[in-house]
Amino acid sequence: MSMTETGRGSGTAPLPVAVCVRLTEAPDDRGRVALADVRLPGLGIEVRDISISMAGGRAYADLPKKRGPDGRRRAVLTLPPDLTEAVKLAALRCWARSGEAGR
Repeated sequence: MSMTETGRGSGTAPLPVAVCVRLTEAPDDRGRVALADVRLPGLGIEVRDISISMAGGRAYADLPKKRGPDGRRRAVLTLPPDLTEAVKLAALRCWARSGEAGR
């Protein structure tokens, strides 16, 4: 299932963010969403196929990196607080609208 939500951060210069969440299951107890595409129209940035975790009130994006033989090498991007809030709210709205909430 794929849902798209557009949101804004709440800082002094709120950034627009578009989040497309592809759910394979409901977020786990840490708030992880399976896969998402995050687009920042104002900055011309788009990150695809990332795993977002809302742990600790911050959003982390695990970006695929050249993998070694163990298949575990990854780069981690910590989003700024303003953008984190927008991504988190957008992902939660997508999840709620998907019908997975309350299951």
